Amino acid sequence: MMAELHNKKADVSTSKIERSFVRVDTAAMVTQAPKYVCFGILKRALTIIEGIGGVGKSTLLYWICALLTLGMKFPDGTQSEPMNVAIIGIEDTPDMITEKLRLYQVDHSRIYLLPSMQQNDGKPWRFLIDQDAETLRQYIIENKIGVLYIDAIVSHVGKGNDLFRGQDARDVMSTLTEIASETGCAIIVTRHWKKGLGPASERGANSVEIRNVARGSMVVGLDPNNPDMHVLAPEKDNYRKRGGHSYGFRIESCNVTFGDGTEFDLGRVVPMGMVNITADDLALAEAKTSKQQSQSAIDNAQEAILQALREESLSAEDLLLQMKSTGHKECNFEKARNRLRKEGLIDLRRDGMRKGSKVIWSLTNQSQQSAQEASQPTSLSTSYTHTNM
Repeated sequence: MMAELHNKKADVSTSKIERSFVRVDTAAMVTQAPKYVCFGILKRALTIIEGIGGVGKSTLLYWICALLTLGMKFPDGTQSEPMNVAIIGIEDTPDMITEKLRLYQVDHSRIYLLPSMQQNDGKPWRFLIDQDAETLRQYIIENKIGVLYIDAIVSHVGKGNDLFRGQDARDVMSTLTEIASETGCAIIVTRHWKKGLGPASERGANSVEIRNVARGSMVVGLDPNNPDMHVLAPEKDNYRKRGGHSYGFRIESCNVTFGDGTEFDLGRVVPMGMVNITADDLALAEAKTSKQQSQSAIDNAQEAILQALREESLSAEDLLLQMKSTGHKECNFEKARNRLRKEGLIDLRRDGMRKGSKVIWSLTNQSQQSAQEASQPTSLSTSYTHTNM
């Protein structure tokens, strides 16, 4: 029924589903208070974990998943009975996920690793939230899944939905929210941050409705004062006024041996306790770091352009190819070019008016003179003042 309700192409007017309201008797209802699996992750609800790529989101969540299978106590004091955990991922291979879980003596009997690509009777299919909602709901019920971790949300949405569109994003996320509520499962999804400034609540990629539908949202980032410390900070919690506390953790390198005998270094979480850092602190620190890195990349691209043109004039196409071959991004190349033109250091001219003529880049006289002066050794002279005694 849920899959049909969320099928955008369904013709409501011809649907055979009888649609009518059913009143909830609030006087007779035995209510259940919100319960937390750990940190800000709610049972029977949807929680988002977000941050920039490579900051440690999945590493932290594998640690959380492993501890949940063991019924271990978390740094925030929460502890549950050992539970079954399902992981649907596309960014890490099953081999990598398995070895990352083994770092914490995981109870493998409670791990349900579900690769994004599945095979049924030799026919491959890819898990998509908007198309496989009923299949997912049944799997959670049949296997008594306590926590479901989906990495990452944008990788599991069909072509018929665009997460940049508010209504589409709300439909997809509401599907997960309903499954969590009906099954009692805590559902966790990860989302990357987009570049730019702004508070943590506005940094998530795609539509803001993704955040709005979720009952909780947390941010993983680097401690502004200690780049070796990672932080998990609450950004939104619909059931707690203060939103909980932030916790620090380190990711230490751990050498493991895979089943084929290959040795590999993986990141292992080491919890460090409570820290006084907010999600907005992490957002501001990341924005500053990103800006500094971007500026440095543009400066390097500018110097590379000047160095190449000191040797010979080049067409725009040849210069771009040369820049890419040395690891410079095209966006930084263009920004560096615009800056050099504005400063009068490079000149652009077209090699003739015929069809197919190329734009030739060369140094201006000003730039050539500056290069010559910089290459000449500095001469030291000493002047003496003679005084008649």
